Amino acid sequence: FTRAPQPQQPQMDPRVERFLQEEFQVNAPAHFCRSTTSRVPSSAGIAAKCAVPYGFIFQPLAPVPEGWPEVPTVNCGSVGTVVRCAKCRTYMNPFVVWEANGRRWVCNLCGAPNETPSAYYSNLDEQGRRMDRHERAELHTGAVEFIATGEYMV
Repeated sequence: FTRAPQPQQPQMDPRVERFLQEEFQVNAPAHFCRSTTSRVPSSAGIAAKCAVPYGFIFQPLAPVPEGWPEVPTVNCGSVGTVVRCAKCRTYMNPFVVWEANGRRWVCNLCGAPNETPSAYYSNLDEQGRRMDRHERAELHTGAVEFIATGEYMV
């Protein structure tokens, strides 16, 4: 009796593999943020029919489990201030939308346009993403620790 050879897994396009790695990084790890359900209804009608309560558990200062990387720190001292939305005060994050070759950004929570401080400016690539996004933890990581600048100290 011989076992049939297992089919080889298809090679993944390196661009797709990199995209999946980036998507994993920009979301907060489960030890910081966890949903009460693993799937979200795809429409309001389905949500009303199933009537499943939906919530999140946030633990922003949870200890980092063994094997996980430490939370990176972001020091905005060179920029002069922590970059935040002028309208809703959301911190800079991987989900903002960049415009005007990086001179403006649109908040992903309230939709307000914001000017980019000149010290924080970077050009965009052909897909509208900042060229320096891999050098700035707040632009490619789901959990970061911001170092407060002098204006936050009382």
